[in-house]
Amino acid sequence: MQKDIKGVLYFLFANVRYPLGVFWTILFSIYLISILFSVISGNENVLFQASIPIYIFCLVLGMWTVKNTIPYLLNMSVTMKLIFISVGIYFLLLAIFQAVLANTLTIFISLIGMKAMSGEVSLIDGDQEFTFYFTHLSQFLQNDTLMSQIMIDTIICFVALSSMFLVGLIFYRFGLVGGFSFLGALFIIYILSIAQGSFIDLVTYFIDNYSMKLYFQVFALAFLLYLLSYIFLRRITTKAP
Repeated sequence: MQKDIKGVLYFLFANVRYPLGVFWTILFSIYLISILFSVISGNENVLFQASIPIYIFCLVLGMWTVKNTIPYLLNMSVTMKLIFISVGIYFLLLAIFQAVLANTLTIFISLIGMKAMSGEVSLIDGDQEFTFYFTHLSQFLQNDTLMSQIMIDTIICFVALSSMFLVGLIFYRFGLVGGFSFLGALFIIYILSIAQGSFIDLVTYFIDNYSMKLYFQVFALAFLLYLLSYIFLRRITTKAP
């Protein structure tokens, strides 16, 4: 089975090579332009943040994986169990790769004596205004380290991949009507949670308990979502409805 998993992983990474290459070519170009602009303007702050783009890319890639890999794997007579295990490993490895590469770019900016940032954030509390430069989600932790940055990015990327993979399976299995019905149901739940105050309580909980432990809990939730996707994966055929 180990050889079979390696074979499926090879197919998955070969299949994603082009969109992944295009994405990082564009992001690296923006990276170089941002550094060049800061050097020319004499500003030590570089307006660049790779984490947010990789989150968005993983959201897109989660759905893309369903349509562009699952049917082909089924046509090659790969079992559902093997697909499920291989895609899970693939998502985890891809999330780690994205996180490491994104933070490597940030490290290089620090090595040349500059500082990467996403922008300036202002918070108003009564008559007081607090302003700070946002660099990474880990800056709000007690211990902001490179490892914590990589772990946070890895977890969020895996969450994005797993959740959108599930959504992609629903769209592929039940068509546009079923997919948008599912999204509509989620939106209704979101509206009801705001009306009942549950969403505010959830945000408050995140703020009050912001730590790496919280991210591990989010990772566990994403893992459960991925396990749930097996139910829909088993019902997938080579032809979408």
